[in-house]
Amino acid sequence: MKPNKSKQRFSNLKKLIRKGFVWLFNCNRSCGVQILQYSNTNLANALANKYTPSEVITSKNHFIFLTGYLSHTDMNAQSIVIEDDYISKDFLHDYASYYALCFEQYPKFCKRVHFFSNTFTSEEFKAVILGEEEDNIAFWESYLGFVVVKPIPVTVIGYTVLKTYASSQDFNARNFWGVRKYKVHFYGNEVELISLAFQEQDSVLAACATTAIWLDCLIKHLLIFIPS
Repeated sequence: MKPNKSKQRFSNLKKLIRKGFVWLFNCNRSCGVQILQYSNTNLANALANKYTPSEVITSKNHFIFLTGYLSHTDMNAQSIVIEDDYISKDFLHDYASYYALCFEQYPKFCKRVHFFSNTFTSEEFKAVILGEEEDNIAFWESYLGFVVVKPIPVTVIGYTVLKTYASSQDFNARNFWGVRKYKVHFYGNEVELISLAFQEQDSVLAACATTAIWLDCLIKHLLIFIPS
């Protein structure tokens, strides 16, 4: 009986999340879900925040890399979905340790920017979110990953998981070491990606060594031996 009860609770939770999505999608507030056609301009606007305008974003090396990466034929990004008021566990740790104590009233909510290799309307996207996952497998196969945008100046790129380029074990093909499976939860839907998470370092908390340790902890279960 326990597995059935657990499954039922999970099903009820998914229904509740989807009801919340309907409210966000239909509300007249500035929050909610935005669907944009992929372009360099829309990407810059999606990665911008109150403290970092799109003009600053376009000058960052991270932006230049992302535009090339997402435009590659293996990715072929076509759509951007912006999820506002996203709670990032990683940023909350930084917020509680530092940003909550600053004179500037930094927000504690991030936004999460998702990428897809297909195009769709708002109504089509809403139907997919509210439908059953097994009925929309083809849609979720176009999911490319996400970038969390932190509500701080300049160093905005937070927890990021993006699908890798095509890879195989063939001698002349790409092969990515250290990648792992990530489960992305998106309004009651679960999507799996093979990738390696990333975030931009800053000069406050996520400095060079800290970010390197954070990354190492994500793949430590894959390591058999680390030379001293």
